Amino acid sequence: MTETGELQNAYIGADMFCEFLEVAIHCLLYTRELYPAGVFEKKRNSMFLSKSVSIQMFCHMLPILLIAFNHRGFLLKLSVTESLLKPLPEDCTWTVQVYTKESAALAIEQKQHLKDFPWILADERETTMEDPKMIPLKAVNSDYFQMQLYAEESSIK
Repeated sequence: MTETGELQNAYIGADMFCEFLEVAIHCLLYTRELYPAGVFEKKRNSMFLSKSVSIQMFCHMLPILLIAFNHRGFLLKLSVTESLLKPLPEDCTWTVQVYTKESAALAIEQKQHLKDFPWILADERETTMEDPKMIPLKAVNSDYFQMQLYAEESSIK
């Protein structure tokens, strides 16, 4: 594969990953009932690919297809997490936290188009909980990414 093709695959993979994160957050908000069910609409998250029938194009897109199938497995697991977790209190809040290596954070800060994005270091009280329990839900390892899904809940609610 050419360098241009690899770069194009990287952009497609990044777009798919961002779309996955958006869908995953909506799925968690719905299944954990953090908002009323009426504010959600059931959608089918499809992946659109080229209509080209050539085998060469299929082989070119195969890594992207594998990423999509891995994401679907995560979303299916998210939809059944409710049965594994305790009910949430009515006044609970939620946040999205990103954990990264320092080298990745420095690389992000150096990109001009990301300099205005409000990355905020989390306060320790926002990232810790009393007597936490981690529940492993799903893991995916591929040539393109490694991802682990955990639910973390406090025994004190």
